[in-house]
Amino acid sequence: MALSKCKECKKEVSSEAKACPHCGVSSPVPKKGGCLVLIVLVGVITFLISRCGENDAKEKKQACDAGDKACISEKYKREAWNLCKPIIERSAKFDYEFTDNWLDGGFTRYVVQDDQTIRYYGDKVKFANGFNAKTPMTYLCHYDIKAKKITDFSISQGRIN
Repeated sequence: MALSKCKECKKEVSSEAKACPHCGVSSPVPKKGGCLVLIVLVGVITFLISRCGENDAKEKKQACDAGDKACISEKYKREAWNLCKPIIERSAKFDYEFTDNWLDGGFTRYVVQDDQTIRYYGDKVKFANGFNAKTPMTYLCHYDIKAKKITDFSISQGRIN
């Protein structure tokens, strides 16, 4: 129970009081519900903005030219990362730590092999050994565009040069 000032007479009143004992006004201490409204509003705005980004991404997926390898790579990068990341995590014998931020997507390089396969490379993870010393690792994921799956995976110690 905290003491606050009455909104009418400005004298100290319990924050739980239904009426001010000095002036009799009901609900002398304003309730703090404004933060909840603000949080809900920010959540709605964030949701709407993310939906706009999804529509832009869908339009971008359809706009790639057949010979534009950078566009093709970006088009499937998120899908490939969502499939490759769990494989990387399962490859760790002990603990692991991703060093990318959530916007990066984990891959730093790519090679579009043909109209069906993209090889994505990355080095945004560190594996811990039994003594918890972390070592940077390089991973390679072969993503099959038509099957929408990872067809091959390899991981090795070191960084991409």
